[in-house]
Amino acid sequence: MIKLEDWMTKPVITINPDKSVLEAVKLMSKKDIGALIVEDEKMKLKGIFTERDVLKMVAQGKDLNKIKVKDVMIKKVRTVDVNSTVLSVSKIMHEHGFRRIPVTKKGQVVGIMTDKNLIELMSG
Repeated sequence: MIKLEDWMTKPVITINPDKSVLEAVKLMSKKDIGALIVEDEKMKLKGIFTERDVLKMVAQGKDLNKIKVKDVMIKKVRTVDVNSTVLSVSKIMHEHGFRRIPVTKKGQVVGIMTDKNLIELMSG
C-alpha cells in the first residue's frame, strides 16, 4: 500500500506569523520552496504562506519588509492526516484547487503533500 508519509515533503519549513513577508520570501528562496507553514511558538498551525501571496503583494507595490506574514497568509488551512490515502488527498487537492496541503499526525504538522509529490508518485 502506498503511504502518504513516503511521498510527502518533510520536514516542513515553518515561519512565525510575526515575521515580515520579506523574511518569508528570503527563506522560501533559500530553501527553493513555494510555501511555508505558519506556526506560532507552540508549533500550532496558524496558516500557510505561498508564492501567490507574494505575487499579490508585489503586484500591489507593497513594501514586503513592512507587512507581516500573518496579514497575508491563508488562515483557513485544510489539513490531512498522515494515515489518509494518497487517492483521498489527491481528490481533496483537485476539488479545492490546492497545490499543497499540510499533513498532520496527532494534530502536529509533519509534512506537506504537493502537486509535485503527486506527479512524482504517478510517474514512478
